[in-house]
Amino acid sequence: MRLSVKFSLVISGLLFATIGLMVFININQNKLFLQNEVQKKGQTLAQTAAISCLDPFLTKDFATLRRYCNSIAQDEDVTSISIIDTDNIIKMNNDINRLGDLWEKRNPSDSGYYEVIDSILLADAVIGYVSITMNNLNIRDELRQLIIKNILLGAFLTIIGLFFALLMARRITTPLNILTTFAARVAEGDFQSIPVSNSSDEVGILSRAFNLMTSSLKTYIEARTRNERLTMAGRLSAVIAHEIRNPLEPIKGAATMLRVKEPANDWVIKYTKIIEEEVENLSEFIGNFLDFTRPEEPQLKKLNINTLIIQIKDLTEEYIRQKNNILLLSLDETMQNSFFDPNHIKQIIMNLILNAISAMEGVKGEIEIITSKEFLGEVGDVIQIIVRDNGTGINPDMLEKLFEPYFSSKSQGTGLGLFISQLLIEKHGGKISFKSEFGKWTEVLVWFPFKEKQVEK
Repeated sequence: MRLSVKFSLVISGLLFATIGLMVFININQNKLFLQNEVQKKGQTLAQTAAISCLDPFLTKDFATLRRYCNSIAQDEDVTSISIIDTDNIIKMNNDINRLGDLWEKRNPSDSGYYEVIDSILLADAVIGYVSITMNNLNIRDELRQLIIKNILLGAFLTIIGLFFALLMARRITTPLNILTTFAARVAEGDFQSIPVSNSSDEVGILSRAFNLMTSSLKTYIEARTRNERLTMAGRLSAVIAHEIRNPLEPIKGAATMLRVKEPANDWVIKYTKIIEEEVENLSEFIGNFLDFTRPEEPQLKKLNINTLIIQIKDLTEEYIRQKNNILLLSLDETMQNSFFDPNHIKQIIMNLILNAISAMEGVKGEIEIITSKEFLGEVGDVIQIIVRDNGTGINPDMLEKLFEPYFSSKSQGTGLGLFISQLLIEKHGGKISFKSEFGKWTEVLVWFPFKEKQVEK
């Protein structure tokens, strides 16, 4: 049985029991109210009759007594009225056949009737009694109508309650069904987050906890995959460093000596330069590869990030100008000193600048570097760096692959620059993210925790 059906049945049962109890209580309260009203009416009639019958009773004016009795007996709630002397002999009754009979008090167990007795007093002396029997049978008709009305009202409220119970069940079970569907997707390796409202109920809390779990699981799997790649690359790097890097310097040295020996030979000059350049490229690639497999721990120093960026601008300005681009700085003048590894920061920013230049190849573009100090919730104060360019942008399909090792959108790229930059940023406790509109612009956001004091590990 589906959860929504179970929930609806439980709510309907509780609702039916509650409404039934309310109907029962309402009927009994109305029954007591009607009975009390009849009793009060009987007591009032008896008191009035006892006072009105005093003179006719003393003078034995039976005609007047008869008129009183017949007048009171006309009330629909009155069954009979008797005027009795102190010997319990009925002197007058609305039923003439009962005159002279011995009066007997009605049995209280007779639930259909209620008898009210009042004394006829003369100077505080009892000279007779007035007995009025009230008919409770009329109450039954009213109660019967009341029961029918309450049952109809209860049925109507039950139907309305069942409708709202179904709506509530659907509201509760729909997110649970969505949660079940996404849980099945997670089991298949799809870590897409489920849509969650800002509700503070248990379903909302469960949904947010599920999203947190899938996010943590995704991060764990990505980290594990990255570690496996690092392990594999680490094994290969030892072989590469030993077999390739060692002979590079002798090859470069031999090319240099050949050029020195044959300074007049243009052919030698041309191809030895090619050899030297390719050796440099290969040496740089191996260096990047080794950085990828075993990035150094940050050597933290207290400095101002703006100072580092200005130094980077001085280093790259000529190269940027040659590429027909402009580098603009928007630096926070109130920036405070924090702890960084200056070499790592330079490597990160330089790599982002080179990527921006590559994205604007063949066009006159602008690179803008913005610094600021921000507050990020649980992280606290951070140093934020934004590198923005108006180049070709990034294809949306490539955004998730940017930090994968060996993935590159450039024909001559190694695919290690952003991966290494991410490793260095994370070693500082920071994060890097991309925003881009394909064909128009790209924005890289990097932040590091602000550290006034160096925390010892």
